[in-house]
Amino acid sequence: FNGSGTRVSPDIAICQGSSVQLNATGATSYSWSPATGLSSTSVANPVATPANTTRYYVTGTSASGCVSTDNVLVTVNPNPTVTITDDKFVCENTPVQLLATGGASYSWSPSVGLNNATIANPVATASVNTKYIVTVSSSQGCTAKDSVLLTVRKPGQFTVTPSSGVCINKTMQLTAGGGDLYAWTPSGTLSNPAIANPVASPLQTTICSVT
Repeated sequence: FNGSGTRVSPDIAICQGSSVQLNATGATSYSWSPATGLSSTSVANPVATPANTTRYYVTGTSASGCVSTDNVLVTVNPNPTVTITDDKFVCENTPVQLLATGGASYSWSPSVGLNNATIANPVATASVNTKYIVTVSSSQGCTAKDSVLLTVRKPGQFTVTPSSGVCINKTMQLTAGGGDLYAWTPSGTLSNPAIANPVASPLQTTICSVT
């Protein structure tokens, strides 16, 4: 600053999207520049919300008309860019690996069902639908959040055709239920081993199994 006139707050670092109040003293009127990111250019204590690192200059005028200047550098640190596991369908109480990247430290919430809520890649074991939110912090203290939804699929109420007999060279309708995908074995005598209700044409007594 020039002489004992206008003085401004020390240089400061903020996170992207954050604001900081600047403060000038030593004069009766003030003029700040550049105007970009400032709430006002003519008050002693404007709020600065710069999109990028900016040096703000303030010119102060005393009651006697003396002019003095000072400046403050507002450094804008970037927020982390977070990548996270895609939303997943999971089986009830089946462990699944979560993963977030982009920061220096991590905090997951809720912590219920996680083996460790403070690492980048915790293992989650959910019994109900759960949205896990991760707060990712950079080495400069800036944060960003993202989330992953685990949708829990309950065990199916599976059904299958009861055991029965069929005459040789005759066919028999098999039926299973309760699932989305089916795989019958042995497949050689079935019309389609990948559907719920294939037709079987056994040549001998056979145990048919379905997954």
